[in-house]
Amino acid sequence: MNMAVAAVELALANLLYKFDWEMPTKMNEANLNFDATPGIVIHKKDALILVARKIND
Repeated sequence: MNMAVAAVELALANLLYKFDWEMPTKMNEANLNFDATPGIVIHKKDALILVARKIND
């Protein structure tokens, strides 16, 4: 289990490092909805949609 957690953390870190994350052109910060559904596990009502742009090294 610990190996799987480390592998997921490494993959996520690489995604965050290698790409510049932006919102789609017709979205802005005012359109974000942070409402959540109640329950044991909290889920967002609306999905967060981002566009990944490759960073040129």
